[in-house]
Amino acid sequence: MTKLLKKQAIVMMGVLITSLIFTTGSTVADKQEPIMLDSGPQPDITSNDDNHILSFENSIDVNPVPNYIIPGEEIKYDEGTMEAGITKTKAGGRFAVRMSLPEDVDSAIVESGLFAFQKPIAGDETYFEAEVWDASGEDGFPGEILAGPVPAEAEYGEWTVVNFNEENIQVDGDFYIVFLQKQGVFSSPVLGVNRTGLFSWRNYDKTVDKEWQQEDQAIIGNYMIRARIGYEVPEPEITNLEHESITNQSSITIEGNAYSNDDVDSKVKILNNGVKSNLVDVTDEGTFTGSVELSEGENNLTIISVINGEDTSVSEPITVKLDTKNPELVVESPSNGDRTNRETVTVEGIVRDDNLEGVTVNGQTADITKNRYSKRIILDNGQNTIEVVATDDAGNETTESLTIDVKYDAPEIDNLTPDEDLNLETGESVKIEFDSERGLKSTFSVHMPLTNNKNRIANATELPMMEKPDGHYVGYWTVPQGVEASGAVVEVKAVDDFNNETRKEAQGKLFTNQ
Repeated sequence: MTKLLKKQAIVMMGVLITSLIFTTGSTVADKQEPIMLDSGPQPDITSNDDNHILSFENSIDVNPVPNYIIPGEEIKYDEGTMEAGITKTKAGGRFAVRMSLPEDVDSAIVESGLFAFQKPIAGDETYFEAEVWDASGEDGFPGEILAGPVPAEAEYGEWTVVNFNEENIQVDGDFYIVFLQKQGVFSSPVLGVNRTGLFSWRNYDKTVDKEWQQEDQAIIGNYMIRARIGYEVPEPEITNLEHESITNQSSITIEGNAYSNDDVDSKVKILNNGVKSNLVDVTDEGTFTGSVELSEGENNLTIISVINGEDTSVSEPITVKLDTKNPELVVESPSNGDRTNRETVTVEGIVRDDNLEGVTVNGQTADITKNRYSKRIILDNGQNTIEVVATDDAGNETTESLTIDVKYDAPEIDNLTPDEDLNLETGESVKIEFDSERGLKSTFSVHMPLTNNKNRIANATELPMMEKPDGHYVGYWTVPQGVEASGAVVEVKAVDDFNNETRKEAQGKLFTNQ
């Protein structure tokens, strides 16, 4: 039975076709000869069991779509003009173009697929679905579905863009953008074919219940399917702070690098423990400077790149600790005002801080063990100021100062008498005297010779001397009854307030009762 189909006012990619009239036998698929249009561009419709190919006398320009991917680029193998169209006989068939990444690109994100259509042979149907497949099949054929089917509506007279951003498709090699036909030959949008360029050998199609096949007839042309790829916006980075750094400043400046180019509005957000700050502009050179308020303790800082108002990449976190507390410091020894006759002293005490850097004593690093510090330092005669400083990693410090008096030089004894031997009898006295510094505690002793066996004094007694003005010291010794000595030695001792001691024997000896 012969049927007559008539479609008035069919618009094919901007070309008005007043009517499309063709006759069929049992099915349209049986007709192999071209079917001519009675006016306007005249497509040739060539059919086989699977596909219908429509050829146009005049090419149709497809309006370009601005490249809005950041940074992104478009992969295409057609020249942008439509000289033919192709559709499956049955619903459920697929057409695909194999996409290869640019030579200098190892990985990319599939942002969108672009399709050029003409209107259906009959009707105004626009619905189709789009997919992304990998190239894991044998010999690089389509293997697994990476995304989709994604519902879409065909736009006639311009590129139809199907957005895959929500699918998060990352590829590191070849992939396929696929047109999934959801209606039969008369109702489906017709996929555009470009015939002006070199054949790419990248056309693939799949009929329902059949395997993928590569279209190897160059006469058909290149399917008008394109891909837009983008690249992950490079992670921003903080350049003026190190991870696990520490500070005592509650407000700090953050400097870093972030993605920027002339075509986008680039800003960053600074997050502190997940709380966002105001947006900070990124310069044309890709740098930014902002500030953030810190909380006592750990602050986890991250940077989010914001491109055209959308959050993109996130930096590696950097931890900054805020420590505003000064170290606890106690000096246990020596005490302020101490006096010593030693040339060195060990300064020691207690120090506590969670982030202690160290303790110095007069600029010298102290040893620290379990919150206790110690440092032995050399002293000078006179007053010595000792400054102990405890510092933490944040720059907080505590200082304790004390002063001690030091004298480690023993007194000098001058002009000691008797300076010549003396002969004395019982009851006679000898004057013993010397000169030294003022304020000494002075004594003298008379040491008897060991050869004197009669009334021998085994341990000489220290007898006091008196200080006269200007450091002159005087003492007297009277010969006891019956004491005989042949060359007794007079020894004086002088002790200062610092317990420095000097002993000296007189040059003159005593001969008693001889």
